[in-house]
Amino acid sequence: MFKRSLFGIAVMAVMLTAMSVAAVAQITTTSGKIELLKDDGTKTPVPDAVIEAYRTDSGGGPLNSKSNKKGEFQFLGLVPGGEYALVVSGTGLSSFIAPGVKAGQEKLVITVRPGDGTRLTEKEVRAKLKAGVSATDTTGKATGEGELSEEDKKKKAEYEAEVARITAENEKKQKANQIVAASLSAGTEAFNAGTASIKAGDFASAITSFGVAAAKYQEGYEANPDFAGSAPVLLNNKGTALRQRALSTYNKSVKETDAVVKAEAFASVQKDLLASTESFKRSIAVLSTATQAQMPSGKTLDGFRLETYRSARDTFRMAVQTEKVDPQLLEISKVMIPEYLKLETEAPAKLEAQLINADLYRIAQDRDAAIAGYKAVLETSPDNLEAIGYLGLVLVDNSWLKDNDKVMAQEGANYLQRFVAAAPDTHKLKEGAKGYLDILKTQSIIPVKSSGPARKKP
Repeated sequence: MFKRSLFGIAVMAVMLTAMSVAAVAQITTTSGKIELLKDDGTKTPVPDAVIEAYRTDSGGGPLNSKSNKKGEFQFLGLVPGGEYALVVSGTGLSSFIAPGVKAGQEKLVITVRPGDGTRLTEKEVRAKLKAGVSATDTTGKATGEGELSEEDKKKKAEYEAEVARITAENEKKQKANQIVAASLSAGTEAFNAGTASIKAGDFASAITSFGVAAAKYQEGYEANPDFAGSAPVLLNNKGTALRQRALSTYNKSVKETDAVVKAEAFASVQKDLLASTESFKRSIAVLSTATQAQMPSGKTLDGFRLETYRSARDTFRMAVQTEKVDPQLLEISKVMIPEYLKLETEAPAKLEAQLINADLYRIAQDRDAAIAGYKAVLETSPDNLEAIGYLGLVLVDNSWLKDNDKVMAQEGANYLQRFVAAAPDTHKLKEGAKGYLDILKTQSIIPVKSSGPARKKP
């Protein structure tokens, strides 16, 4: 009985080529939400509110936006570095001025009160701003005008406390946005340096640069980890940086003659590839509760999800190419690849992902799952040489591990013969396939010609 494994026959690639670099999104939107504070103390989103952005550090007419049914609004045209006052008006609202808003601030919360719906003119807005109007006094009434009842004093105190809380939150978010922007910039600079080092063949420098990039992206993510407008961008870039560091480590160490040093390097490759997939997994989790209004400029929610899944696919592909598949990476792939296949519309990309899926199982030595995976590939691509060759090898290998299962061995022999007949002599699997067929002949297992699996009906 033979217990020989096909995994000792596979030839490892000497050098892997650099993966494509993920585009880094820039965060340029100014966005937030309008809430109505009712007399009973409850708050509700305000749909169809008109929001006008007046620049206060220079002149010019206002830019307009409107809240959606969830009260959310967004400005895409504010000048970076500019300071603005946001003026809110609408049916049933008291006009409200929120000064001191910086272009690029996000997740702003502006709380308004019921009113007659009057919309301030630009002249009125400028006059109030010149008079030093605050976010808690936008009606133009003099402080202390008339005597407030105890109930009104209570409401006024509650309102002012709410505004103070919102102001503090907005300041915190502004600081977070500054950290995000700085981390994104520093991470991108380090990433580009790593890419240049790969092109120059300086893998040691690339490893260092990609490590810095991953750390900077993580720093930015931690500043605002639940905000879908920045967290997925940072997580995706981190995942790509870790994948590129794994590539650099592999290429630097593949010709290493010291067995201990080489083993340590390959362990680092496996660790980075796992961390890369974990970063993409977290990105998908953030996007699962995101809204379109939170997306960076130029991105759709579904498009961003697909982009993330494609980046994860690239990491899974590298795990196959290096044969460094951590058990946890395999578990992540079991969830992410099927979800990716639901979104992907390009047939060649779907086929590639199916093949990667089967390869991951093969490398992890889950032979039954690998067999099912390669057969799934052949349902839509019956002549795929990679799937035919590996399917034959895994079937035979599995038959030997299952007490020389003759039926399984015969099926494997049939696929191997089909592969050998079609594959060029330069194919990496051809010599191994011939070797398996020679062994099978000594067991009186002769390949039978087959037309292959039936094509999957459309």
